This record gives sequence, structure tokens and C-alpha cells, in this order.
Amino acid sequence: MKVKLFFLIILFSNLYIANAKTINFIENDHYSKSKILGYQPNVEVHYFFSFQCPACAKSSKTMHEYLDRIELNYKVMRHPLVMNQTTMQLTRAYFAMDADRNNPGIIEAFYDLARLKELTDERLIAVIQKKGDNIFAKRWENFSQEKAASFAKLTAELAKQYQINFIPICFVLGPKGGFMVYPSKHLPAEEMAACIDHVILLQTTV
Repeated sequence: MKVKLFFLIILFSNLYIANAKTINFIENDHYSKSKILGYQPNVEVHYFFSFQCPACAKSSKTMHEYLDRIELNYKVMRHPLVMNQTTMQLTRAYFAMDADRNNPGIIEAFYDLARLKELTDERLIAVIQKKGDNIFAKRWENFSQEKAASFAKLTAELAKQYQINFIPICFVLGPKGGFMVYPSKHLPAEEMAACIDHVILLQTTV
């Protein structure tokens, strides 16, 4: 099953690079208020990305390590978006790995595999096993194509609900409403995590 989504990925191919230490995060420059997402009592972080997105790849190590850290205190949801058969395979693998999918080495391998013109199941399984997951073949078998397609459909519906038209993008929901953090000419992809920290602090400060 293919879920067709079109993103303005090329928009982020030449991001402005800034020194993180000099960034003072400002609303409407580095992050913005969502007009469609309402208030909720507890902070939630939703991260939308794709394994074939250049900007997602550029920020992947920082973002996934950051999300691992903050999900000790907040609800964190990661939403890999399916754009073609290769991203369908990688999304299936991502969810099949369960908690171990957050291994930075494996995540980086996913972005490398996404650049291939054709990705076979056998090659995907071999690469992940080589990265240290010796039982991945069984995980892959137990997490069916149909189940992966169902996950992909739910993610696509959520992306439509949030009115997403580019990635990567992170939504920080909480008592002060919904905020969006995404790369722009003011915010390099590598600084998304620091900006999300700023928005979480905004959400949790009385």
C-alpha cells in the first residue's frame, strides 16, 4: 500500500547555518503558534519526518537522541511518513524494532538505505542485523506488511489533520496551545531540539 504525500522537501536543502549559542528563540521567527491545534493539560511532542527527507536526515542524530531524553518526562510520538515503497519498508522496520529502533546507528542506516534506487527486504534485514539486532528477522516477520500499512495510514491521516505540507516538523502541544517547530531561514535543522526545549519551557512556565 502506498500513501501519497507531497512535501516541500527541497525547501530545506540549503538551510541557513547559524551559531546555536547566539540564537534567542523568537515566536514567528523560530517557531509559531498553530491555528488548528487547541489547548491540553499535559505537554505532548509529535515529530513528523521521512527517511527520504534531506533535512530530516541532517537533523536525525540530534533529534532522535533528544526525543529519547525528553520522553522520560513527556509523551513523545514519532511519525515516519510514507512516500513510496522504500519508505514503506523502512517504516515497517522502524516500528518492528519497537524500543530498539531509537539506536542512533540504525536510524542513520535507515537514511542511507533510503537513498537506494531499490531496497530489498533481504538487504534491509542484513543491514539491521549487522548493526547489532540479531533477532530483527523475527521482528520483521512478526510485524506484517498489513500492520505497517495501517500505521502508515494513521500517520497520514494525522498529518492531514495537522495540515502538514513540509517536514521535518515538530508539534509541541500543551496548556498554552499548539506550537510548531521546523527548519527555516532563521532556524537550522540542527537547532530544532534546542528550540523545542524553549517551547516546552514556554508551555510549562506559569
